[in-house]
Amino acid sequence: MQLKKTSNTIGIDCSCFNSTISWGTVATDSRNIQFAYLRCSMGTSNFDTKFAVNANGARANNILVGAYHFMRPDNPVYSSSRAIVEANHFVNRMQIGLGNGKFGDLYPVVDLEFPSTPAIANDPGETRLLMDYCQTFRNQVEQLTGRTVMVYAGIDYIQSPWNNFNYPTSAGPISDMPLWAAYWLRLHVGSSAPPDAGGWSQWRVWQYSDTGVVAGITTATDLNFGPDNLRLLQDNTPESKGLAPVGQLYILNSNRELQVVLSNDSSACPFYNSIHQEQINQENKLTFSVPADHPDASDVIEGNLVFFRDFDDPTLIQLFEILRVEETHIGSLYKDVVCQHKVFELVDDWIDSLTLTNVTCASALNSILTGTKWIVGVTEPLETHSFSFSRVTVMEALRRIIIVCGAEWRFRVQFVGATITAQYIDILNRRGEDRGRRFEYSRDMKKIKRTIDNSRLVTKAFGYGGTTAITFSTVSWATSSGDPADKPVGQLYVEDVDATSTWGRYRGSTNVLPIENYFTSTTSNPTTLLNQTWDYIQDNNSPWIAYEVDIADLEIIAGSAHQKIRLGDTVKVIDTLFQPVLRSSARIQELDRYLSEPEKTQGVISNIPPIIVADS
Repeated sequence: MQLKKTSNTIGIDCSCFNSTISWGTVATDSRNIQFAYLRCSMGTSNFDTKFAVNANGARANNILVGAYHFMRPDNPVYSSSRAIVEANHFVNRMQIGLGNGKFGDLYPVVDLEFPSTPAIANDPGETRLLMDYCQTFRNQVEQLTGRTVMVYAGIDYIQSPWNNFNYPTSAGPISDMPLWAAYWLRLHVGSSAPPDAGGWSQWRVWQYSDTGVVAGITTATDLNFGPDNLRLLQDNTPESKGLAPVGQLYILNSNRELQVVLSNDSSACPFYNSIHQEQINQENKLTFSVPADHPDASDVIEGNLVFFRDFDDPTLIQLFEILRVEETHIGSLYKDVVCQHKVFELVDDWIDSLTLTNVTCASALNSILTGTKWIVGVTEPLETHSFSFSRVTVMEALRRIIIVCGAEWRFRVQFVGATITAQYIDILNRRGEDRGRRFEYSRDMKKIKRTIDNSRLVTKAFGYGGTTAITFSTVSWATSSGDPADKPVGQLYVEDVDATSTWGRYRGSTNVLPIENYFTSTTSNPTTLLNQTWDYIQDNNSPWIAYEVDIADLEIIAGSAHQKIRLGDTVKVIDTLFQPVLRSSARIQELDRYLSEPEKTQGVISNIPPIIVADS
């Protein structure tokens, strides 16, 4: 393989075994450390506890970060299903450490050094099993991330006992992967470069020492030569794949072939009033208009597809189907287009009967998606649950999984150029984050619109369950025993008396009446029915309050980029005009993004749990 040059970059690789690292000190090392590969995960469930803190520390000091996974095949079986589980685990752990949809600055890496030996040295049969396992892992990671996977392997490991990675029908079966070669000079005195091995004649990264001394690290550290230009470890980033830039709409026909590109920055067909409306676990639609007399508008028809790149993350591609096109003549002739996210095609897929017992969210999702065009993406919830589906659509089954797991969905489609290569459903613990944003209604009238709706209020409810409309009359609750309300045996309803005193009819009089409704359930268990009815009251025992916020205008004000808000973010709401004063935390439940006019983008803060306090 090639010799190292003075122009080669220098990098390190680390794990939790390197103890606490002072990355600020690492950045002062005289060798100019430019990149760091960090152990992220191992096998199907283990992970490196220092991955996130090391990644943050390195990046904070302008050191590029890559993640690697220590692969543990289940020899002698080498199950392909296990390889996929390992790959999914790696992708999940990268995002837990780096952020949703984030996979590091450099190629993800599969660390290939287990098993240390086959049952029979240089056995071509087991060599083939190991190569197939690695290939399955690599393919799954590349599908989920859109990134090229690099392989780490020792030259000695490749040559023997693994038969130079050869077997009778193939020589160098994974040599199309970039190679991170381990070849320590202390063990190969007199060598000036790694020898050719496994079909490789070039290394992309060369780990030349395992005993390096690096400023800021108290333990021996692996040292690496990297390419002259670190873009050679990044050349599979989304931008290099030709993904549609924000502000363009790509139109595909029903065969998923690119037809036209709509853009307001060229002579292409322009588009107007384009709004992407997305709600947490609910609506996801796109509307826009085009001039009907433009030649390219002929491809904007029902049944064709539209995709665009996410505003923040270019790896998140949104795919929609055109459902309705209306032509309007106002001075000029326009086509007004209504699209629905392509994932809602799952309402056309049917589950007749399916029972799943003690399975993870990922396993349940994989089961219901079998036979559809969608596959499991990132899945963060790890708890197990049981599910029973009978005569429901796949979309309804997905909603149930989301509810039971207490999670939130995200959809994304992978494109190479303009070709769809995969469609993913991610299940996240939650979307968005708490950015510390605060909205005060009385202070900023131009940017916040308030809606208060009392029509959904319920403070007292009757419960009916099962096919025979059972009640919970036989169940007794007492607050003195720790129950949330008092309900004697024989009573057919349960009441939140505190909510009644605050929101009941004739509020302020001595005769406050509860707001009644009823709750129905499929359960035939009276105790379960009572708990569900109480939960129904808690979901509806205060006014529905929504704030429509002009988000983008706040964000683009000079010096106010820190004020950005995204779907799912937690914000603080203060409303001094609401008496008594309302102070609460709530989430952005809906985001309406104007693709062609981002300054108009709005968000909706709704379902606010009020914390009513006296104004001090």
